Amino acid sequence: MNDPAIIVGLFLIFGIVLMLGIALVRANQRNRQLVSGINQISGNFSLWDEQGRLVLFNQRFADDLGNAVGAVPPGSTFEHYIRTRVENGLVPESRDDAEGWIEQRLEHYRKPAGAFEIRMGEDSWNLVSERRTNQGGVVIYGVDISALKAAQKTAFESEQKFRDFASSAADWFWETDADHRFSYVSENIQRLTGMRPGDIIGKRRDQTAETSDDPALWAAHNDTIGRREPFREFTIRRRIADGPFLWTAISGVPHFAPDGQFAGYRGVGRNVTELVTARQALEGSEAKARQLAHSAQEARIAAEAADSAKSEFLASMSHEFRTPLNAILGFGQLLTLEGQNTLSATQREYLAMIMQSGDHLLSLINEILDLASIEAGQLRMSMTALDPQDIAQDVVKTMQPVAAKADIKLNFDARVLEQRIKADPKRLKQILLNLVSNAIKYNKPNGTVDVTLSEADGIIRISIEDTGNGIAEELHSQIFAPFNRLGAERSGIEGAGIGLALCKRLVTMMGGEIGADSVLGAGSTFWVTFPAEPALESSLSQPRVAS
Repeated sequence: MNDPAIIVGLFLIFGIVLMLGIALVRANQRNRQLVSGINQISGNFSLWDEQGRLVLFNQRFADDLGNAVGAVPPGSTFEHYIRTRVENGLVPESRDDAEGWIEQRLEHYRKPAGAFEIRMGEDSWNLVSERRTNQGGVVIYGVDISALKAAQKTAFESEQKFRDFASSAADWFWETDADHRFSYVSENIQRLTGMRPGDIIGKRRDQTAETSDDPALWAAHNDTIGRREPFREFTIRRRIADGPFLWTAISGVPHFAPDGQFAGYRGVGRNVTELVTARQALEGSEAKARQLAHSAQEARIAAEAADSAKSEFLASMSHEFRTPLNAILGFGQLLTLEGQNTLSATQREYLAMIMQSGDHLLSLINEILDLASIEAGQLRMSMTALDPQDIAQDVVKTMQPVAAKADIKLNFDARVLEQRIKADPKRLKQILLNLVSNAIKYNKPNGTVDVTLSEADGIIRISIEDTGNGIAEELHSQIFAPFNRLGAERSGIEGAGIGLALCKRLVTMMGGEIGADSVLGAGSTFWVTFPAEPALESSLSQPRVAS
């Protein structure tokens, strides 16, 4: 062991081992630094040797594999890596033809030729760059361009949306360059005017229109665009090829480049030929209109006078009829009272017919007089806050004998209303009497009439529902027309077609609404509504008794 040669040999071996250890430590340090550096790369990085085996990759490469990262350890082949991605559903484009996509991707790997886009997920895209190393391996680096692809998609959709709007709009869109030459015209201009975009692109506006019509107008327009100012409704005349002239109204605003330099104008145009033609026709007829103005004024005055005369005639004649009729009815009432024992049964029957006919005629005259007063603006209302329940109950009591005589059951839904309405009590009673009378008169034998009141959402509604024959749908628009009995004139039932028209006008004057719902063969419901007003507390405590 004391042999100098052995000692020297051991020292040499120890020195070599030490140097190797130091080299390994330094190599490990450099490897860690390399791995650390690679992991700082934001994209997907991987290095493959000349046999296509995985040598090195960064964390982003592993993250893109997700749960499948354990299936692709270092040393795995590139084909194994690609198939693992496909089998784990990480390649949306391979779903229809997995083997075809794998073969295409391997071919690209064998002959790397720069950058290309690849879909990494449903909404994930990478821009991949593949390069061959000097040793025959391949370096693959992918940059996430998902945000860029989304922006491109949004831009494409926005552009397509704009083009769709431009194509379907009633106006066309245009753009000019700094020399005022058209650089863009939307395609719908051909549909709207007959001009083709290709016939306009590259030309100035004054090269596409008739400038001789109004030189001063064109001079003013050129001054405006020379000052880079917006303009609106610049109306000019154009000829379409060898066809007729048309008029277009142009509006535009200047636009500028990011550096502030004037870049041209953008705006819209529309075809106003019909408008200009109509205006010219109107201007041409003004003289004739002025000539006719005097005669038209005279005709209006005559019509107003005739209308006034009609109203005055109806009012005066109604009074003239009503005065003697009241006398006839008065004497008829006296005869009825005094002739119970002196008149025969036949005479009493005749007297009853006279009284009935007289009452009907008086009612008709009163309705005509009311209509005439409304048309003349002379009907006065005495508006007051009232409980419509009281009026409706009074009307039902009044009409019960009439209903019983006609074998009609008249029902009244008595309930306490928490709100009132503002109306003329006399006119409201007149309206309800008319509606209930019609419901009885035009009902079926042994039919029913239901009078109900309800309130909801600040509205009080009074409904009169009958079981009569109803009204055909095609006649609904004529229900409230004056002197229109909707075919009832052939039924033998007395009437003049005034009552409903009068009801509508009275309800309207009181701020309410009236309407009807009717089905032929199933009866009708006439209703009146009024805005509700708060009721007094004392009125709420009063009990109601059904009649």
